[in-house]
Amino acid sequence: MGEERFFHGKGFVPIAINFSLIFFRTPFSIVDETQTYDDLRNLGSKLKLPEGWKFRTVTLTKDLTVSGITADGQDNQWRVTQDDLINTCSACWEYQGQSSCNYRS
Repeated sequence: MGEERFFHGKGFVPIAINFSLIFFRTPFSIVDETQTYDDLRNLGSKLKLPEGWKFRTVTLTKDLTVSGITADGQDNQWRVTQDDLINTCSACWEYQGQSSCNYRS
């Protein structure tokens, strides 16, 4: 799968769940074709988040790279989910000293 890159200075949408995984969402909706970049700040009011999840936006202070890591003997493992607007969200997570992200918000 390679890696995802998000560039500093842009507002991206992490959705943090209660056991410390942070999911970075791709910036535009597949379902809502009218969504603009400026709409992301209010996206939380449109999402139906599971109990314990929180929505917020951050402006990155450095570029973010998200990639797969080796876990349980398998290379290139990712933690991903989709929101109710059918957008894929990639998690920043750690396993045995490896990190899938170079950034913490």
